[in-house]
Amino acid sequence: MSSSRGLLVDHASGETHNALLALLLNNFKELSWKHPTETSLDTQDYGIQLIQRVLEPLEVNILPTGSTAENVCSVYIGHSEFGLPILYSAESDIMAVIDICKLLDESLTYSISATDCESPCFIRIELLKTGIPSKHENYNGGVLLMYSSYKEGEKSYLSPHLFINRCRERMEMSSILVKVEKPQIFRTYDIFEHGPAIQIKETRSLVQYTYYPKSTNPYSAQEDRRFNESDVDIVPALLLPEWPSLAAEWITRPRKWPPQKLVDEITSFGVMVVCKPPRGGNKLTDWRLSFSKAEVLLLSDTELPCKQHAHKIFKYIVKHLAGLPAVLNSYHCKSITLWACERHQPSYWCWENLSRCVFGLLDDLLYCIASAQCHHYFLPRMNLFENIPPEFLATIGQKLTEIRRNPKKYLQPVFGGCTHELFSQAGPENRTGDSDSIDSMLQKLELTPVRSNGDAP
Repeated sequence: MSSSRGLLVDHASGETHNALLALLLNNFKELSWKHPTETSLDTQDYGIQLIQRVLEPLEVNILPTGSTAENVCSVYIGHSEFGLPILYSAESDIMAVIDICKLLDESLTYSISATDCESPCFIRIELLKTGIPSKHENYNGGVLLMYSSYKEGEKSYLSPHLFINRCRERMEMSSILVKVEKPQIFRTYDIFEHGPAIQIKETRSLVQYTYYPKSTNPYSAQEDRRFNESDVDIVPALLLPEWPSLAAEWITRPRKWPPQKLVDEITSFGVMVVCKPPRGGNKLTDWRLSFSKAEVLLLSDTELPCKQHAHKIFKYIVKHLAGLPAVLNSYHCKSITLWACERHQPSYWCWENLSRCVFGLLDDLLYCIASAQCHHYFLPRMNLFENIPPEFLATIGQKLTEIRRNPKKYLQPVFGGCTHELFSQAGPENRTGDSDSIDSMLQKLELTPVRSNGDAP
């Protein structure tokens, strides 16, 4: 960054951009680290094995989605009732994708139609010829289809509600709920529906025993200390092979990013549908379009160097500093970031410009709050703020305005400068390329990089 650019003053806070850049690089460096533990991966592997066993012999494509796949996840450290530290990882999202053509076989055909609701994000899948596909007879695929068919009048539909219920019931029957990992350490798994997902919650507990020599049961559990939790959301989804006509505008609209090659890759994949009906819609017939694959490809694209780190800081501010009332979520942040990426030249997303990127995203959110309009990235007709009470938006807008005017007061170091032992033990394998870029930028600004005990000197 040239000295003249760095000395320019931010319009809302009155701080120079060099000062804001140093603030963000120092205080939010830890958000560029990978997850230092393997707990969430263990839970994820367990969920994947479970859903594959349930849907066998169907070919299930496992698609990581959400913050983990997009490399924009963060973690939160809290404390249990016993005062022990608990690492709450970002939820791990996995889509278990079944190609609808393979589910229905050649003996069945289908058609896509609009729903009765006003939202453009929902469709119905009508089965034009019913029955169990011959190649799936007596297998889970055929049974899944049979249990997921819903008849309304003369028409037969593939039902999202029945589909996810069947998957969850089969997962519960196949699950091993308690697993002993080592002496005195237990993993407990709970399975339940969570919106369009089947959530598996793993709790690891340390059980301390006391020896009673004269008792019929000499070893008795004294305390059950919960020390780690992680979640994985398994989202059963169907893949429709063609890009939806409802989102045709996204292919051709003028923009500065993404490049055409990435657009072609995204549209050639098709689109997925998941089991999340609209408010007031029909849960037995209405599927929601999911652009998760496209979002992963867009947010993980490395053409824009500091985009991911800017998005992490932006999301952290919205969720942790302006979090109540908790009506804004990761998807709102993701949509605003993607719109900003379209609007700016790729050169805008450089490390020297990180402060403008982060505070520009906050300004975009404040504009959306003021207008009560947050447009879906792929379906602009859909307003993501439609069901949020105006008074809640006003409260969050006030908090974000305070942060914007006085960032030094509110943007404190994440994890207190990364002093927690869970992070001090993290070695170079847990660092990303962002960490090195941040160190380099701090040196350019003649600031000392903040390092944890686990970093090499």
